[in-house]
Amino acid sequence: MTTSDWIAIGSLVLSVGASIVAIIALHAQIRTAAKALDQGAEGLKHAADAIAQGAKAVKLNNEALEHSARANDLSSLSAVLSLESAMVAARAEMTKATLRVQEVPKERGALLYLENAEESWLNLVDRLCACIRWGYVPETRYRADYREYISDVYREYNSRTQFRHLRHVSLAWQDDRSAAE
Repeated sequence: MTTSDWIAIGSLVLSVGASIVAIIALHAQIRTAAKALDQGAEGLKHAADAIAQGAKAVKLNNEALEHSARANDLSSLSAVLSLESAMVAARAEMTKATLRVQEVPKERGALLYLENAEESWLNLVDRLCACIRWGYVPETRYRADYREYISDVYREYNSRTQFRHLRHVSLAWQDDRSAAE
């Protein structure tokens, strides 16, 4: 064997050695990539679980909101019924006071009693209108029930300008009625 043969063999051995080292390095990179893929898959699985739990939480929150909305509707109805009851009582007091004034027209106490009863009743009607106006109760629900009543009260007592909610609701609903006719 000649020197050039030995050089060729040495060169071949070095090439094979370098290839083996490259294969070992490539194998290590493949193992690292495989571990990273496994970790990524595990991370995706955790993310999918978290998304599923989040979806369940959103569903529970939506159900809670629906229950809250129903409770709010009942609360609004309760408030309107309380106002309505107070309006009926105040109107009854006003009727009593009117009869008392008719019996004794000159008595100052009877007139004052009538004025106070009327003021009380109008304040309650104005409060109901404020609740409707501010959205504490759904306007569309109560418009059909109270439109005529509020319109009649406003027509009868429109000179009393301090009842601004009564005026606002009555005029707004009057415009609705004019547009519908």
